[in-house]
Amino acid sequence: MITKRIALVFSGVISLAFLVLDLIGTYKLCGKYSVGNCPLIIHNIIIELLPFVAVFILSLITYKMRDQVFHSWLKFAYVWVPLTIILTILAPEYDSSFVPLTKGLVSFTLSALFLLISIAIILIKSFSSKKGQ
Repeated sequence: MITKRIALVFSGVISLAFLVLDLIGTYKLCGKYSVGNCPLIIHNIIIELLPFVAVFILSLITYKMRDQVFHSWLKFAYVWVPLTIILTILAPEYDSSFVPLTKGLVSFTLSALFLLISIAIILIKSFSSKKGQ
C-alpha cells in the first residue's frame, strides 16, 4: 500500500530528476558532438517523466488532508499515470500532419488533464468528507 509519504518522496525524486535532466539538456549529457541516439533517448526519458511533476504537486496538496481523500485520488492516479506513459510511448516522435500529435504534446496534454481532474476529485472528496462529519 502506498502511503502519503512514499508517494510524496517517490514523485519528488522523479520530478527532481526531470528538472535536472531538462536543465542540463540532452546534448550536454551526451557530449557536444554526440553521434547516435543518445540525445533522442534522454529526450524521451524526460518526456516520460513529465507526469510525475503533476503527481508531486498533487501529493503535496493531499499530504495534510484526510487519508480518505488521498486514497480516492490515488485510485485515479493508479490508472491515469500508467495510461499517460503508455500513450506517450505509442505517440509518434514527429508528425507532419495538420494537427501535430507528438510525444511531447500527448504527455503535456494528458498531464494537464490529470492535474485538472485530480484537483476536481480532491475538492469533491474533501468537501464531501467534511459534510459527513
